[in-house]
Amino acid sequence: MRKDLLLGIAVTSLIGLSGCSSDDENTTWGVSAPDAALTVSLPSDFAWNNDSKIGLYCAQAYDNGTVGVINKAIAITSGAGTSNAGLANAIKPGEGANKLYTYYPYNEALGENPAKVKVSIPSLQKQNMPDPVQSTNEYSFFYGTQTATPVDASPMTANIAMKNLFCVLEFNIGTTAFGIGKQISEITVSAENAKLAGDFGVNLTADKVVADGTADASYISANSITLQMEGIAGTLATTPIKTRITMNPAQLEGKQLKIKVKLGNDSWEFTEDGRNYLANKVYSVDLNLTDPPLNLNEKGYSNSYMVNQPNTTYKFDAKVQGNGKVTTGITPQSIDPKDAFIVWESTSAQNGVIKNVKLSADGFVTFTTSGNIGGNALIAVTDGIPTDEFPKGTILWSWHIWSTDYDISQDVAITNADGVKFHFMKINLGALSVAPDENGYGLKYQWGRKDPFFYDGIPSGGVVTGVVSDTMYGWQSDTYSPETGGEDLSLYYSGVFPTAFFKGGYGTDNDWYGTGTGIENRNNNLWGNPENELGNKSIYDPCPVGYRVPPQAAYNNFSKPTEWKFENNGWNFPTDNGEKIFFTTASSYLVFSTGILSTGSWSGKTGYYWSTSTNSNTATNASGLRVESNFVNNNQTIQRASGAAVRLSLIHI
Repeated sequence: MRKDLLLGIAVTSLIGLSGCSSDDENTTWGVSAPDAALTVSLPSDFAWNNDSKIGLYCAQAYDNGTVGVINKAIAITSGAGTSNAGLANAIKPGEGANKLYTYYPYNEALGENPAKVKVSIPSLQKQNMPDPVQSTNEYSFFYGTQTATPVDASPMTANIAMKNLFCVLEFNIGTTAFGIGKQISEITVSAENAKLAGDFGVNLTADKVVADGTADASYISANSITLQMEGIAGTLATTPIKTRITMNPAQLEGKQLKIKVKLGNDSWEFTEDGRNYLANKVYSVDLNLTDPPLNLNEKGYSNSYMVNQPNTTYKFDAKVQGNGKVTTGITPQSIDPKDAFIVWESTSAQNGVIKNVKLSADGFVTFTTSGNIGGNALIAVTDGIPTDEFPKGTILWSWHIWSTDYDISQDVAITNADGVKFHFMKINLGALSVAPDENGYGLKYQWGRKDPFFYDGIPSGGVVTGVVSDTMYGWQSDTYSPETGGEDLSLYYSGVFPTAFFKGGYGTDNDWYGTGTGIENRNNNLWGNPENELGNKSIYDPCPVGYRVPPQAAYNNFSKPTEWKFENNGWNFPTDNGEKIFFTTASSYLVFSTGILSTGSWSGKTGYYWSTSTNSNTATNASGLRVESNFVNNNQTIQRASGAAVRLSLIHI
C-alpha cells in the first residue's frame, strides 16, 4: 500500500469501491468518480478576469490518479467580468468529506503546505486598464474553504465563497476643467508606524485566516504604497474615475492616512482621518484635483513673491534661502522645513490676504489668496521642534507675499549719468497702489535685511493697527540690540525674529549688524554690492524674482526737477520715454534707535529710498535717495539700522 503525505497532513485511508493496491489503484471509487463541479465567488465588489486561475489544495481528492491535490492551478470557465465563476472540472473527489482550500490569484511559489503559505502586498502596484476592479485583483489575496462530500455517482459540487485577506482603498477622483483628459501618473498612500505592504504568513487551514506579519524575521514591510497608472488608466474625465490600492488591514484610528496624487509635474496632497481598516472591506475615498498651484519659482527664487489672482493657490520652494545664489561673502544653506504658518497679514481679519498655508512633504509651501487682491503677508517655516518660546519651532526662513494688481508692463526705463539704463517699478515694494497716499508708501526695510516692516514702524507695545499677527511670532514688542549677540548672531537672529526691529546705537555706528564701531564690524555685502559696484542680488535682497534693490548708480541722474512742481508730497522724475516716475516724501522713515516713524520737522516731509551701496564718504552707513519738498540728494548717507522704502529695479541687463 502506498502512503501519501499531503502538505504535512497524513492521509490515513483512501476508501474505494474495492481493495486498494498499487495494482488496482485505478479501480478506487475516487479515481473512477465523476469530476467535481466547482463554482467560486469573489466579494460582490470584485470581478474575475478572463484568464483568472485559482489555486486548490485538497488532501482527499485525486489529481491525475494520485490522491492529494497540491496547489493545483484551475482556470475559470465562465463568469469573467462578474463575481461568480465556474471552474474547469479538473479533479476527482475522494470518498467522504473533501476539504477544499482555495485561493486567488494562483501562485506556483506558494508551495505544498496550505498551513504555511507566504503572500505579499507589493509597495509598488500598477493599473494598466480603465477598470481597477480587474486591474488590481493580482494584489489582493482571496481565499475560501469548503467541505464537500460526493453523493453516489453524481459529480461532487461545491460553491466556494472567497474573502479578501486584505482591504482595498477605492479612490473616486474628480477634477476641474484643467484636468479633463490628463492622466494621473501615480498615487501614494502612507501612514507612520504602520505596515501597509510587505510579506505575510498565512494558514489557510485555520479556523480564522489572518495575515501574520511577524511570523518570519525575514519578512519585509513598508509604511507606504505607490500605485502607478499606465496606458489609458487614470485618465481624468468629466465624471469621477475609480482606481484601487490593495492595503494590509491596519488599526489607524487616531492616526492619519496621507495620500499624494501626481499629475504631470504637479501633485496634490490629502489627509484622511485614519480608521480601523478591516480585511475583506473596500473603503471609498473621494478626491478632487482642483486647479494645480501656480508655481512661483518658474522664473526663479526670492524672498518676496508677487501674486495677482484672487482665490488662487500658489506654491514656492521653501528649501531655498532667498534667490539661492552665492555672492561675495555669502553662501546660501539648504532649509529643512517641518512646519509653515502665517506670521502676519496687513488686514483687520485673519485670511484677509492669504489662507490655507501648508507645507508639503517635498518642502513646498502652498497658500491661497483671498477674494480681494491688495495686501501684504509674511509666511515662515520652522524646524518643527516646539519650545516654550516657539510652540511651532524656531523660524528657519520667511517670505513676503505681496498681493498686488500692479502691472509690470508699467515699468519705466531711466538712463543714469553714466549712460547705463535701469528699469524701475512705478511703486515701492509692498505698496498697494501708485497713488500718492498711504496705499503708495509701501513697506520699510533696514539696510541688508530681507523682511519688511510697516511704513509707520513698530508702535509702543508692538501693536500695529489693521494688522493680524501670530500671537507667539508676530510683531515684537521690543527691539533687539546687536551688542548682546555679536555680528554673526545678529544676522542669525534677524531670520529667527523677522518682526523684531534691530536697533542701532552710536556704539555700533547706528547699524543693526555688528558689535562695535568701524568698518571692520560692518557687512557691506548683505545686499550684494561689494565695492559699490553694480554687484549681484544676494539671498538677503527683499525684492521679487527679476527685481533687486537698485545700486546707488541707478539714482545718480536724479536731481531736483526744474520742469515739474513739487506736488502731492513728492517729486516726479523724468524717464527715457517722457513718462514720470513718482517718489513721495510723505512716507518718511523709521528711526534707527527706536523703530518708530520719525517725528518732528522731518515727519512726513522726508522720504528715504535704499540702494544696495554703502557710502564712500562714511563707509559705516549706507547710501540712498533722499527727497524733500525743496531738496533731492541721489547719494544720501543713511544709518543702516534705519527703516527706509525700497523702489524696485529690474536685474541689470
